[in-house]
Amino acid sequence: MKLSDFRFNALFDDWADNYDETVYIKNGEYEEVFKNYTEILDETVRHISKSKAAKILDIGAGTGNLTLAASKAGYNVIGIEPNVKMRNIALKKAPLISFLPGTFLSLPIDDNSIDAIISSYAFHHLTDSEKEESIKLLKSKLKKNGTIIITDTMYDSTESREFIIKDTYNKNFLALAHDLETEFYSTCKFLNKLFEAEGFTVDFKQMNKFVWILTAKLI
Repeated sequence: MKLSDFRFNALFDDWADNYDETVYIKNGEYEEVFKNYTEILDETVRHISKSKAAKILDIGAGTGNLTLAASKAGYNVIGIEPNVKMRNIALKKAPLISFLPGTFLSLPIDDNSIDAIISSYAFHHLTDSEKEESIKLLKSKLKKNGTIIITDTMYDSTESREFIIKDTYNKNFLALAHDLETEFYSTCKFLNKLFEAEGFTVDFKQMNKFVWILTAKLI
């Protein structure tokens, strides 16, 4: 396991048992981050836009919420999640779905075998250079005309990032402010550049104050 993979795995060891409680929370510091959570997952699935039974990967599957939503929509979905605790929770929810160990940088999947790759609230754990490396790897797993859908906190500009962080401090949301300053959240412009460099066309849709859906389609 790469050092970056280890970091991605260990991050969720202490969060697994309370993850679902956090994402469905209706108040507190993270309310805005997870506002409309169920609708965001459903919209992510709608952006797949493939025929039923298409083969889908959900990377950073966590407790399986997005994986299960894609499965209910009729897709043949595999969850990729490095954390054992998270995978066990996901398997209890969806025992008929395969949840495999792996990360954005290490995938136990054959090349040119996947119709679409989806992910929610996870891509920001990669540094800028890791994001670039990951996009190349994800592309290699896709079939012709494949799609990557990344749902995560993003900024429409560096100015927006600065404003949101300042506003978070003003609200005394110190834990959230710390996350925003120390995690590797990117601007839409930066992500667009990375995907276009690998031959994707990219669209963005904002879902709440923090979260956007990036849809990248291979040309």
